[in-house]
Amino acid sequence: MLAAGSPVERRPPSAMNLPTTGTGWARWGLLAATLAMGGALVASSFLSYRSVVQASSVVARSLGEALLRSVFVLVRPDKAPVTSADLEALLGEHAAEGLRFVAVLDENGRTVAAAGVPLVSGEGVVAARGSGEPHVVREIGDRVQMVAGPPPPPPHADKDAGGHSSSRTRPTIVVEFEPVMARQLSARAARALSVGVVAAAGLMVVALLFSRQLARREAAERRLEEQRRLAVLGEMSSVIAHELRNPLASLKGHAQLLAEKLPEASRERSKADRIVLEAQRLETLSGDLLDFSRSGPVARRDVDPAALLRSVAESVDPSRVTLLLSDAPRRFALDPDRMRQALTNLLLNALEASPPGVPAEARVAAEGDALVFTIRDHGPGIPPGDAERIFEPFYTTRAKGTGLGLAVAQRIVHLHGGKVTAANDSSGGAVFRIVLPRG
Repeated sequence: MLAAGSPVERRPPSAMNLPTTGTGWARWGLLAATLAMGGALVASSFLSYRSVVQASSVVARSLGEALLRSVFVLVRPDKAPVTSADLEALLGEHAAEGLRFVAVLDENGRTVAAAGVPLVSGEGVVAARGSGEPHVVREIGDRVQMVAGPPPPPPHADKDAGGHSSSRTRPTIVVEFEPVMARQLSARAARALSVGVVAAAGLMVVALLFSRQLARREAAERRLEEQRRLAVLGEMSSVIAHELRNPLASLKGHAQLLAEKLPEASRERSKADRIVLEAQRLETLSGDLLDFSRSGPVARRDVDPAALLRSVAESVDPSRVTLLLSDAPRRFALDPDRMRQALTNLLLNALEASPPGVPAEARVAAEGDALVFTIRDHGPGIPPGDAERIFEPFYTTRAKGTGLGLAVAQRIVHLHGGKVTAANDSSGGAVFRIVLPRG
């Protein structure tokens, strides 16, 4: 909504800029470091958990191999055939280690002797004959089932007349056991992982809360600094404006008297008229300074918002303003004099930004309990990054202008407890919105 045509830009003096500190960088650095620490803690806990789970598998397999060897001791060829009583004794001896079922099968898969109760009776048992190596068949519920064939006979075993081994038929061993120690290790690792994840999450949450608290503190400090700056600027503006008024009035009055006595087309008349024009411009500046320095409470009273906006358009240029008043409430409490000034500043800015022959749009409507004034132009829009800066005192992109019009409008809106925002419209131009809460 800034006026087009002039590339000149005047910025606020550097003394008015808010002080910059390293607090923001420190806050983001702390947050990044905490997030990194939390991520490292989770990664470390997960790697430890995975290592323990792998170690638990090794422990379970080692336990199964040890149990199988205990059974093979009973079924050696040099011993009497194993009985269920032998296996019951073995089951009782190794029950604390998790052994729950043991069976000896012949070469046809028939049970020779067994002890305990299998979870799945005889299903899926495959003998690993002749290898002597245990094989994990599957996990059944909370048990592990392992099946192994006996080791091959020694190379110098006795042979009969036909050249065959004289040993008894080598059986197949089936054991089912609960890997108690392995499960305990896995459970502890899972608990440690959970504790690590919770600790990391808690650390991140604390860091985020601390970062938000710091951000709020920074915002509060910026608001206080801005209020202090504006207060100092208002006092300075008031002093300057009052000091300028009387000399300017005298200068302009004498210049007007001089101009009236000079011939119309003379150079002297032209110079006198120029003095009058410049004096009027300085009067406008002093008036803007006084308007900006006014900080007293607003005098609210019930007014017709549509009539207020219509009077503003008529005072500016009714032929160049399109009014949208159908959604306006009938009455709303505000300070009509000061709000008229804010709307006039915004509407003048819109007309300066819009190309000739293209009217600006002014709308007033009720949105919930709030009253919303919308001023839209059809100019080039707001430059990127300037949506907030255009409200700073003395900021302008025009060669002629005090840079106080939008600042005065914002100050008046803030005194009403409202908010004024600026944004580019999707179809071109800029839109200013004044939102006033019900007072």
